[in-house]
Amino acid sequence: MDTAPRKPTSLPSPVKRPFKRLPWRVKSGLAAARARGKVLGRQPGQRPKSDRLAPKVLALAAAGRSYRLIGRELGLSKNTVAAILKRARDGSAAGPGDGRNAP
Repeated sequence: MDTAPRKPTSLPSPVKRPFKRLPWRVKSGLAAARARGKVLGRQPGQRPKSDRLAPKVLALAAAGRSYRLIGRELGLSKNTVAAILKRARDGSAAGPGDGRNAP
């Protein structure tokens, strides 16, 4: 039989208390940053390779090639090919500042 005293499984309430205020503090900090004009969230990245190859991708897709074959020929993933075609369909083939994440 094990006669060693057991350790408490839960922490006392004064130890837990600071974590209850964290969401309020974080929310107020984010609100203050927004009020100062800070743009929050992930910023749109640059796509130099896919922007450079977009006309070739569009031409190959118009010729009836599959996304995988287009990707294999141009050195892109099928998801990148799909993203290029989606941007072309949506008419947002603009650069990195194409309105995503706009305030």
